[in-house]
Amino acid sequence: MSEILFDENGHLTKKSIKCLKDGSLKSEETIMILDHVSECEKCSAYIADGFDDTELVKAPSGFCDEVENKIKKRKSSEFIFYSLRVSIAACMALMIVFSNTLNFIVNTKKVVGIAPPNLSIVNSINTNISNFSQKIINMEGFNNENEKR
Repeated sequence: MSEILFDENGHLTKKSIKCLKDGSLKSEETIMILDHVSECEKCSAYIADGFDDTELVKAPSGFCDEVENKIKKRKSSEFIFYSLRVSIAACMALMIVFSNTLNFIVNTKKVVGIAPPNLSIVNSINTNISNFSQKIINMEGFNNENEKR
């Protein structure tokens, strides 16, 4: 049967797909076909489109409701677990804030002296700007007096 599984292009033949649907292939051949289908998009699409509605298995009654109920239960359990984690985190944060742990940590640190900044450069720049602006004011006053004369 192996010689008829694939055509000359390396894709599945119609006969091999029919045998796969019927279940008449050996286990080694089935593994070869399924391995090829997992890698070949063309063959996987051909197999997926090859099933009629009558060939597909119908879901049992109540299956949809059962799945929805399981999803709701899972979501509620995840919400409860999330709420529990948030509550524990909030309690621990409050415990740290209202306990003396923070005060202890603050008081045990070594106090580091901070040196005041050296503002001599800034003071010299301010002095130079002030002197320059005073000279401009004096020149304006001198120019105004000359114009009045």
